Amino acid sequence: MYRIFKSLILDPFHDLLYPSVCWLCDQIMGSDQQYVCRECLNKLIPYRFQTDFLKSDHQHYDQIHILYEFDDTLRRLVHLFKYRNCKGLAKIFAREAVNRFSEFGAFTCACVTAVPLHPVRHRDRGYNQSALLAEQVAGCLKLPYATSLLQRTRFTSSQTRLSRAERRTNVAGAFAAIKILHYDRILLVDDVVTTGSTVDACARVLKEAGVVKVDILALANPVLGDDRV
Repeated sequence: MYRIFKSLILDPFHDLLYPSVCWLCDQIMGSDQQYVCRECLNKLIPYRFQTDFLKSDHQHYDQIHILYEFDDTLRRLVHLFKYRNCKGLAKIFAREAVNRFSEFGAFTCACVTAVPLHPVRHRDRGYNQSALLAEQVAGCLKLPYATSLLQRTRFTSSQTRLSRAERRTNVAGAFAAIKILHYDRILLVDDVVTTGSTVDACARVLKEAGVVKVDILALANPVLGDDRV
């Protein structure tokens, strides 16, 4: 009974007294918006560069789709998403990604999965932001979200301050497939991709387990050496 009273009586007054504000610009938002206003979202710059430089260093994934340039606005949103429990950003990012890439027929895959976190890091953070994004993307595409394709078998140090070669070594042997897989094409989701070493290591394991093709979706591609991630 109290829950009904709260939803009908208290919540409207709470929204009136404490309206939602954008975490980036402090502008008051409508009840249909969460975390970031449409004005700030529209300021994000679509990724405009070729991804050939990423693919040339890696041989296991097939295509990579990057949503935004990694500017200061996106950096702040990624930090909210990754470290401040702003899980609702996954739905916003997923909707933007599907709207951007689906018109080009980019997502012709059998299912969607995510780069896994090591259990220790998952326990410390409380959630896997890439998994949240992958689940929302799958929902938008009306595709299965596969939660148990990959596992992280070795704890790895942060990639932030590592060189390209060090990143590749750091993630070598860090992933394993949980079972034999019979998929023609999988969409693998990560939050940000810098050199592509992590997603390529995942793609290698997936293909060794039986997947024919692995495509990648990421929010951004920070410059190597950028410690703001």
